[in-house]
Amino acid sequence: MLQKDAALAMSMLARVAGGRRPQSAKAGGERATPMLPRDYLKTCAGLQFVVVQTGGFGVSGARGRALTIAKLGKTDGVTRWSAPAFTTCHAAGLGLTLGYDVMRSVVVLGDKEAVAAAVKGAPRVGLELDVVAGREREVVQSVEAGCPTVPYSVAAGAMLDLSLKGGAMLAASKKNAAAYGRGATPSSILDGAVDPPPEFEPLYEMLSALAREHEEFKG
Repeated sequence: MLQKDAALAMSMLARVAGGRRPQSAKAGGERATPMLPRDYLKTCAGLQFVVVQTGGFGVSGARGRALTIAKLGKTDGVTRWSAPAFTTCHAAGLGLTLGYDVMRSVVVLGDKEAVAAAVKGAPRVGLELDVVAGREREVVQSVEAGCPTVPYSVAAGAMLDLSLKGGAMLAASKKNAAAYGRGATPSSILDGAVDPPPEFEPLYEMLSALAREHEEFKG
């Protein structure tokens, strides 16, 4: 299972950090965006990989899963990453919702506070207006000025969603316990209390390779 999680995270990172720049549609106009800038990977405090499935007819529901990794400093000039903390997300909406959508997101967490908030489980409520049409997958950037989190998403499906939504990110306690033992919490995992599983070493190597490519390009 951990190997599949690591492989999915790597495929998502490859898609948003090195993919082409596709066209996409959103209510209000075009939202073609650049791929994830490599310098974001250098300056961020952590990354979160999220897969969410949403669907409904009038009343919408969403469920998903996420894994979050945080930077722990450097050893011999190489960035050390924490073990992944596993969480689940649940949301419900009331309004105009038609269709089905799958969204895979790589969220750049800009500071330690953003890392903590990503796994904290605080309830979230907001009004969303979105259109995802067709089978073509797309890289979408959603960012607000001054916001320490920047999500890059790959969307597929057909969905019109105008609804008031509320949801929360919750610890996947059983999965964390199976990977690291009882008592492992998302916050302790991201603080480096447990060793990263070997299944995730290829992901860390990929992140190091992307950082090296960025430095070589700058030089």
